[in-house]
Amino acid sequence: MLERNALFSNSALILLLMIPLLLCGCQDQIRNDNGISEEPVEGTQQWQSVNLYVDAIMLNDINEHEQAIEKLNMAIEYAPDFAIAFSFKGDIYQAMEKYEESADSYEKATAVDPYSFKDFFSLGQVAQIIQDFQRAVKAYVEACELQPDHLQANVGAAQCYYQLEDYAQAIEYGNRAKGIAPNSIDPAIVIADTYSAMGDQQAAIDSYRRALELDGDKPEIMVPLAVAYVKTSNFIPARELLSAAIEIDPGNGVAHQYLGFVDLKLKKYELAIKSYTSAVAIDDNDWMAHKGLGVVYIMQSLKNNDDLTLREMGILEWEKSLSIKPDQPQLLRLLKKYTPTDPY
Repeated sequence: MLERNALFSNSALILLLMIPLLLCGCQDQIRNDNGISEEPVEGTQQWQSVNLYVDAIMLNDINEHEQAIEKLNMAIEYAPDFAIAFSFKGDIYQAMEKYEESADSYEKATAVDPYSFKDFFSLGQVAQIIQDFQRAVKAYVEACELQPDHLQANVGAAQCYYQLEDYAQAIEYGNRAKGIAPNSIDPAIVIADTYSAMGDQQAAIDSYRRALELDGDKPEIMVPLAVAYVKTSNFIPARELLSAAIEIDPGNGVAHQYLGFVDLKLKKYELAIKSYTSAVAIDDNDWMAHKGLGVVYIMQSLKNNDDLTLREMGILEWEKSLSIKPDQPQLLRLLKKYTPTDPY
């Protein structure tokens, strides 16, 4: 056992005063003849589990995370239904960015204590990080049942339903979050993303614009708003937004890519080449940018009496796009159409 007089943190001292409460999650806690819970008796398994939990807190306070986990595992051996020990394991693993282990620990905590909002919410967060959206949404929904007015639990549920393409539920939880905090940006964004995925671009535009009003000019909002404008063929406002986003974040490859597409549609071919070239310089695996750049070169070739150099440059870009994403049947047909055949 560690030397407590040297290592005790404030949290550990408070913890000792709360020993009876710590064991509320243990089904095997000590009870008197009338069935009423009593404080654990020194030397019992329950007492040992609490001492080990205290040790884990102190070890965690001095960044000895692995040793803290070991103490918690020992505490759980003494008291298998020690819910807060599982919960604390989840916290430590989350801080260590071991999200799978964190999710498993939080899930065990919720199994022991199905009324712990904190553990359901934390489970939702770590499961969302590892993109286990089915697991995350289930946890967030449980958290919302326990605390219906919790903003981030409702936002998290909406975001995960969006990822699962359950758009009706995404809108439902997004609107719940919006009702809780009308001036919060997060509900506006997830609602806008969902409407865009559903094909209701005008509703998406309205929600993205609301997000911009709430939190100023941010590329993470400006670019999807511009994309919604592109999908409705409103290229001028799209161009303004994309140009502004690039001014703020010059390394935003998606903004460069869409600006290239907008300039292509506006027949500003030199500007389109510049934007697409910037996009592939930022991310050479951007198959859409390579495809668009190829289109511009081919169009320029046709404008210049079938300039073979420009056509070859376009073909090379299309080949690069197909090497990254082979499943592009329309592009493959175009490639065959414009690739010169050997007359011999």
